[in-house]
Amino acid sequence: MASDNGAAGGRRSRTIPILISVASVLAVASAVMVALLLVAPADASDPVAVPSSAATPEPTTDAAPSEPSPSAATDPRALVPDTCEGIYTRDWATELDPLVLNPAWAAPEGLRGSKDPVLTGLLDRGTTELICTWGFPTHPGHFGITTEIATVGEALAEESVVAAAGQGYDCYDELTGTRCIIQWEHSEGDGRGGESHFLRDGLWSATSWVNVPADGYTHDIVAAIWG
Repeated sequence: MASDNGAAGGRRSRTIPILISVASVLAVASAVMVALLLVAPADASDPVAVPSSAATPEPTTDAAPSEPSPSAATDPRALVPDTCEGIYTRDWATELDPLVLNPAWAAPEGLRGSKDPVLTGLLDRGTTELICTWGFPTHPGHFGITTEIATVGEALAEESVVAAAGQGYDCYDELTGTRCIIQWEHSEGDGRGGESHFLRDGLWSATSWVNVPADGYTHDIVAAIWG
């Protein structure tokens, strides 16, 4: 009996260490699996791995309208009246009598808003929209006014002001634009002449006059065209 108990005791003593070893291995394996699960990246395809609050919002369609680009600014041609009568706020016929507006002899291509070759060349780089002449009904004379309305754009307008100042014109800011004026005595003793130019918003009002320095003439044009 003693030998049986001893044999049985020996078998039990060997079994216990084996069980302990297996348990240790299993414990270590479980720990390794837990560690791998903790460090392994979540599967992006798994809906549980991505919290609902992290979902990408749907793009909105109510986008704010974009501001207009500088190139969409008003075309200066929109400021130009359709006829010469439209460049004034009032009828100048009474004040300028006996001169009339656009007499038949005054071919527009022969009259300009400036007699200065430099300024005329700059006007030619723009686009002449209207030429309006006050003169005697049947013939030219030493009295008259010619106004040329031209679209030139902002850059050419600035260049023209610099050129006018360089030619001896008196240029200054007026009515939110630039005014350039000059006056001279005719060498033949035929009185006085002069010019009055106004530039604003890429538009040029060029006026040349002989013995008719009508007071307020340019200001009236500014009021009619630019308001």
